[in-house]
Amino acid sequence: MPEILALYAPFDILPSVSELQPRQTSPASTACLVYEDRGQLATQKGLQADTIPPVEAQSRWAMLCHGSAPELQLASHAGGLVVAALGALENHAALAREVGLAATAGIAEVLLGQLRALLATETMAEALLQLRQRLKGYLGLIVHQLNAPDELYACSLGWPLHLGVRNGQLQLCGSELSLVRQLCSQTHTVQSGEVLRFGKEAPVALHGDGSLHPVALLPSSQQARLPHFMLEEIYAQPGVLASLASQEVQGQSQISPALRQELAGISHVLLLACGSSFHSAQIASYWLETLGGVTVQVELTSEYRYRDTQPPLHTLVIAISQSGETSDTLASLRHTQAQGLQCSVAISNTASSSLVKLARYHILPSAGIERAICSTKTFTAQLLALYQLALALGRARGRVSAEREQEAREEMLRLPALINATLQLAPLIREWAQRLARQQNLFVIGRNIHYPVAMEGAFKLKEVAYLHAEGFPAGELKHGPITLVDGSLPVVACLPWNLHAEKALANLQEVRARSGEIFAFTDAALAPVERFHVIRLPAGLTDLSPLIYTVALQLLAYYCAVIRGNDIDTPRNLAKSQDSEIPAAAG
Repeated sequence: MPEILALYAPFDILPSVSELQPRQTSPASTACLVYEDRGQLATQKGLQADTIPPVEAQSRWAMLCHGSAPELQLASHAGGLVVAALGALENHAALAREVGLAATAGIAEVLLGQLRALLATETMAEALLQLRQRLKGYLGLIVHQLNAPDELYACSLGWPLHLGVRNGQLQLCGSELSLVRQLCSQTHTVQSGEVLRFGKEAPVALHGDGSLHPVALLPSSQQARLPHFMLEEIYAQPGVLASLASQEVQGQSQISPALRQELAGISHVLLLACGSSFHSAQIASYWLETLGGVTVQVELTSEYRYRDTQPPLHTLVIAISQSGETSDTLASLRHTQAQGLQCSVAISNTASSSLVKLARYHILPSAGIERAICSTKTFTAQLLALYQLALALGRARGRVSAEREQEAREEMLRLPALINATLQLAPLIREWAQRLARQQNLFVIGRNIHYPVAMEGAFKLKEVAYLHAEGFPAGELKHGPITLVDGSLPVVACLPWNLHAEKALANLQEVRARSGEIFAFTDAALAPVERFHVIRLPAGLTDLSPLIYTVALQLLAYYCAVIRGNDIDTPRNLAKSQDSEIPAAAG
């Protein structure tokens, strides 16, 4: 994931930049650095993010961005204006047009253009307050103006930024909370909609009426911390998805031109995965069929290489693994290559993995290190990457028009804010967990593309909460599972209000008729009644709605596990995907 950081001190800050930069960099990560050099802006691009060299200048401030494409997140102008920004801007194309930029312009460049126009008649504080009203999306930005060297500004629209002060002199603001805590004795998290000014003076918040209000800084030891890595990674998902969506919109797609050219000749897709990745493959199969117009086969890699299958030659093989080292998936990909299938794509969170090296092409969702065993942010990042691949397939085969592709990109940009809104429902989901955590058995159901979402939800409940949960297509309840439904077996339902909603409601009526208790996630205005509980999720997505329901079910599994007193980050008997199949002992 990309990171941004701004530093200020009443002395030369540049010797400390290499020590103060974000630590969680990947080998492929590069950095951009902007600072003042003899009254002018100076920029260093293409730096190795983990080894920024000393700068031969003196500056009281510096702004830094690192990631896979930092030039998109950091922009400066000869007039002395610098903007660092992260996230997804829903009205990106419209704001770019207003300032004469292409729709693929970087997010920082678009915001810089908007600010320059406002600064023609307004002060920086007034311009930022006006700009905040124009922006729609999930983002964070930091701004500096060369002619006001002792002032920097930060604004959040969902993406958390963290302000820190050390010894009353060094002030910094960045997107990596662990770094700010490590370096500063006092910290403050910039709230969504908040505009802050920091630098030489004590930090203040800017209100819409022009008034300034002191920022309440807390000792770093008192700053609220999330109790588990799994919860941190659940809450990291809006940022991960915003980065993926923005890269696609800004012309930085990971789907290479060579792969796009091959997609035109594809008539069949084979998806290979296991565990949670298998469920992401199942969800993606609906997108690939609808957008790509191809036949799709989804296979568990622990079984596939033992079957005598003969896929057609014009098959795209998609192998999915968080670690890229899952032995079953590697062996299955080798098996397809031995069958003569050469067009393969690896989707992995690890750039140096064996799976990435084995496949002809690769897509790296770049979700960042996943420390909890149960996959959360990697799962949703895989889904968005697969959706982008399905769009590219449909475009290459003439099934997706330019207008349809633009609609899909706009939906991608809406996604992070809606995921963030889903996370705000955590207190309601925890109340459900209080009721469900002590149950002996549980069903999770969904229809169409939300059936594999239900499968993944049940999988998470087993994985981390140790609950006997089973995922079913809602329409299959009547073919056997309904016999188990009674007053002691609750049913969790994924119920988006779409073409399949009425059929799903009919299935739920069958549950109620047998005294079953229903817990429905829905984006419809359904009223709760006896034994029918409702949490209303954000509406506004069509293709990507499975990600909203996935996050809600992740929270449900997490809170059930907490209530049951389980080891959240290292569930019993589980390990990160390495060798899935252990050879039997000799003799």
